[in-house]
Amino acid sequence: MAIPTYPLNNQGLRVHDLKAYLRRAGQAAQRSHRHDFWQIIAFRGNGSHHVDLQSHRYKTGTFLILASGAVHKFCGPHTQGLMLHFPAAFFARGADDSSRLLRLRAIALETPIVTPAPSDRARLRALLQEFRSEADRSPEDKQMQQNMLHTLALYLLRSSPNATEARQDYMRLLECIENQYTERPTISELARALQVSTKRLYAIAATGSGVSPAKLVEQRLVLEAKRRLIHSSEPISAIGFALGFADPAYFSRLFRKHAGQSPRDFRERPR
Repeated sequence: MAIPTYPLNNQGLRVHDLKAYLRRAGQAAQRSHRHDFWQIIAFRGNGSHHVDLQSHRYKTGTFLILASGAVHKFCGPHTQGLMLHFPAAFFARGADDSSRLLRLRAIALETPIVTPAPSDRARLRALLQEFRSEADRSPEDKQMQQNMLHTLALYLLRSSPNATEARQDYMRLLECIENQYTERPTISELARALQVSTKRLYAIAATGSGVSPAKLVEQRLVLEAKRRLIHSSEPISAIGFALGFADPAYFSRLFRKHAGQSPRDFRERPR
């Protein structure tokens, strides 16, 4: 069985009371799954949340940023807070918004739990209440919702020093890889997609991660393989084929190179 992927089924913002949402979702929310949209969760209380093979602790006032495609699960039905669902197209109205969304993805990949500065907490509580109030309006004011979402993003970005403008080219590279990693893009194809020279591409990858563009593609393939090995019952050969490997032996060698063990051993390892 593959990892379930749940769609949003609309092109706007959805605001949910987290406890009520989890009660409706039942056990499905506590099993590994992913979405084709973004989520931002403001937590009340203490607990943990699993994202891409790691457990992240949260407490009242912290936020979780989940980019579309991340595999995650809730660790109990009594988690409380406010949850926002939105597609990338709703957030990104222009070049500046797209840039901001790339920086949010940097947080989601590296430190998805964000703790705002104490001086911002009262304003964030008021903003979350505005989200609740706007969710009850009919008809919805989409421009108001977009403005509020961008305001929230700015608060979260200034609480995360790693999500800087200086890393913009690197985040564009990761986004490009995210969109086509199963096609195993070549260096030339990546450079062409980013409209840079191959020399510049290597410099972007080296500055952002210390590794080559080709290794970044391999790392993304291995991450997806790990997700599927742990969170699905798909045969190992089927996982390799789905990731673009015609030769199962080559898939196993690449996985061992990055993970230090075979796909089978990784799946069977006690956790």
